Amino acid sequence: MAIKPTFAATVMEDLTLRFINPAKIKQHLLPLKGQLVMVTAEKLRKHRTDDQNRYYRGVVLKTIADNCGYRGSEEIEALHQEMRRRFLPKRGCLNIPVSTTCLNTQEMTDYIETIRDWAAQELGIYVPAPNEATE
Repeated sequence: MAIKPTFAATVMEDLTLRFINPAKIKQHLLPLKGQLVMVTAEKLRKHRTDDQNRYYRGVVLKTIADNCGYRGSEEIEALHQEMRRRFLPKRGCLNIPVSTTCLNTQEMTDYIETIRDWAAQELGIYVPAPNEATE
């Protein structure tokens, strides 16, 4: 399956599109000139932020790992996989948890808060909030 290019745009009051990077879409459309094309429009999802990911890995997972005696990147990655298994929705016939890269900013915030609550209640570990954390 080929990867389909995507182009961000704003829908204007007159229902025309204003592309964020018009040169990029023009370059893509040039070889399609004169052909019938399929256009799909959907609301842009704001994926989790780099700051959220740094906090999740550098504070949340690290705090839990340190308190549970886990060391090294392999054990922290195993902890990440366990948190995904426990707290993220499952997809497909094998019930594989979704990736955190698929989460939007609110979903990532909710996921992190669920883990912080779980760590406090089940493990007795306080994970600093983002405004308290220093990586």
